[in-house]
Amino acid sequence: MLLVLAACTFVSRAVYTSLLPRIETAPVERASLHYSASAMAHITYTDLNILRAEVGFQVLEVLIEQNSRVEVRDQLLRVDMDHVLLEEFELEDQIWVIDHQLAELERMRRAGQIRQRDFNFSAEPLERQKDLLLFRLDLLSNPNIVDGVLLSPYEGSIISIDIEAGQFVALGEELLTLLPPEGQPIVVWYVDEEAAQNFGARTGCTFTYDSAVNVASSPESTVIANAQEKRWDREMDMFRYSFILDSNNRKLDGASGTIRMVDSVGPFNNTVPLSAVHEPDGQAHVFVVQTRKGLFGPELFVRRIDVEVIRTSPRTAALEEEIHLTSGSRVVTSSTVPLLTGDTVWSATWGVSELDIDE
Repeated sequence: MLLVLAACTFVSRAVYTSLLPRIETAPVERASLHYSASAMAHITYTDLNILRAEVGFQVLEVLIEQNSRVEVRDQLLRVDMDHVLLEEFELEDQIWVIDHQLAELERMRRAGQIRQRDFNFSAEPLERQKDLLLFRLDLLSNPNIVDGVLLSPYEGSIISIDIEAGQFVALGEELLTLLPPEGQPIVVWYVDEEAAQNFGARTGCTFTYDSAVNVASSPESTVIANAQEKRWDREMDMFRYSFILDSNNRKLDGASGTIRMVDSVGPFNNTVPLSAVHEPDGQAHVFVVQTRKGLFGPELFVRRIDVEVIRTSPRTAALEEEIHLTSGSRVVTSSTVPLLTGDTVWSATWGVSELDIDE
């Protein structure tokens, strides 16, 4: 009799389980968002390196003389960055105000005080303004200025100094000109404004070009380097990136190839696969998997949590910090049917026998 009862229970559970939605899950993780992009680049051989200001500042002291020779990271100028720091503070303050306004709009939307359409109408211009402020804030960062001293990104001899102590220098203004030891080939490529937000001035890149013009036996050469410059090119209406190619072969002038950029932003406390975020009703949300006592013992069920996506990469979404998710929580990345809060589900790769009951 007991065997018959056990068999019936087993069959009943198997039938019950077969009717449940099948899901796949992934953990909530603290991680960075990773970006990559490709572009066409070309090599231009230059006999001069013109150093321009990447941020505005006041020159306090010129530390080099004309015709002097400098190495990479040698000290060039002592500068006053106080007004840059003030501008950074003002931009951060404006971003904080916008974040507060967006949070209030979100609170009103969740409380039903405004409709989704009205929320989108008010939030979208604020988000665009925030993106512009973040972009301006990124432009103020300059890794060549350390402790108030501008360091040389180039090697060579100083052939002209275009500034003097006490002078205020604007963004993009020429500071000095260097003559490389034997001239240097520079790899140059352009990236549109939207994509450039994901790649800094020192982003990593891999450049593959046709080396038939070179003495190498291989038809292609690959160089792994970091970008050395990022600046806005008004003529191209795009961001210009470049780095110096370590070669003295003038036959490279005019060669072209493909460059692949790789960079990351973060880390963020709450990241999930992009497939875990749903927005059919205009409100972004995820389904968190939990356990409870069911008809045949512990079972999995899902709970919807509304979220705010603060940034995305092609595969990953970073969620707001305030939501009640912990590292290791699991979210649904795919389901055989649309889900609702409280639905019992089944995961072939995540059994319930080893789980604690959540409720």
